[in-house]
Amino acid sequence: TVCVLRHDPKEYVLTEGGAEEYVNKIVELYPGTVEFKNHFYLERGMFDIAAVLDESVSEEPLRIEGRLIDVYDSTLPIYSVKELFPGQQCLLIDVNRVGHPSTPRVLAAAAREYDEKVTDNSYRFVCRSPVRTTNVARILLPVQPSSVKIAGVEVFDESEWDEFTHTYRITHENAPDGVAVEFEW
Repeated sequence: TVCVLRHDPKEYVLTEGGAEEYVNKIVELYPGTVEFKNHFYLERGMFDIAAVLDESVSEEPLRIEGRLIDVYDSTLPIYSVKELFPGQQCLLIDVNRVGHPSTPRVLAAAAREYDEKVTDNSYRFVCRSPVRTTNVARILLPVQPSSVKIAGVEVFDESEWDEFTHTYRITHENAPDGVAVEFEW
């Protein structure tokens, strides 16, 4: 079956009832393949990008499962399930989709990392960001660290280790000249 749109798509939405007519034409063009939902969801590499519309076909929340880090939350919390309700958006890192998960790396941070060095039992880098800002970062590690040093000061806190994602969360004041961060295990 051939369905022809006889008008420019913008003409449909500029006339009363035109949007419904346009949707009906699309459904006719693609029978059985058009799905109506209240959200947008996109996976790109380790990232999940989602938004739930507040004026849509339903009020149902979107449920995302995984080993998730919420990048839009400045505390970088961890979730196994994240529910988004109408009017909400999120940017998540799913640790399940991180390539080479045994290689230490910064997954999310409020600073830029430089001079990374990885050995069999350590990971070091320098964070740089503007003064009077706070860095919160989630670092992927192969095992729980035994030592964490920021600017040469031991700050290891077992409660900052998340076994579910194999990440350690650090927090420190930023400096444009850099702050040294060292992990050992």
